[in-house]
Amino acid sequence: MRKRKKKWITVCKYGMVAVLIIYIGILIFMGRDSKTPFGTVEKAVLKAADISGMEKADSAVIRKCYGLREKDYDGVMLYTSGDAMGVEELLLVRVKEDAQMDEVMESIDNRISGQLNNFEGYGAEQTRLLKQAVTDKRGKYVLMVISENAEKFRKAYADALKKGKERNRVI
Repeated sequence: MRKRKKKWITVCKYGMVAVLIIYIGILIFMGRDSKTPFGTVEKAVLKAADISGMEKADSAVIRKCYGLREKDYDGVMLYTSGDAMGVEELLLVRVKEDAQMDEVMESIDNRISGQLNNFEGYGAEQTRLLKQAVTDKRGKYVLMVISENAEKFRKAYADALKKGKERNRVI
């Protein structure tokens, strides 16, 4: 009976070590930064769906809406609705340092919360879109989309980063 218990404990120890190694490997693999240039990801995202009702924001609008200074990042792109009652937005950011990721995510959360407060109670369609906002972090990139086409934009973003990783592995 004691030998069986010792054997079981040994198997559990090795199993836990194996699980830990796999977990660390996944964290390392998922955390790898895509070397895909910002412009490549930006173009892929913009091609994903119709943005004709949106306008490219300048650095003053980016700062007003998100509190982000463009020069602090490796790339920032923001498209906003051309309609005063529209909430559609498309934000793409490439951080310089991993520590900036929390700042960007917090600014996105604050923007969505602020917009929800502005439209809740009378803007049913706007509120629905805001509640369905898509946020995606990968490597040093962050994407936030408020749009009927959010999933198309997210897929194009993910594909562009995936292709960049594949290209980097081959080289």
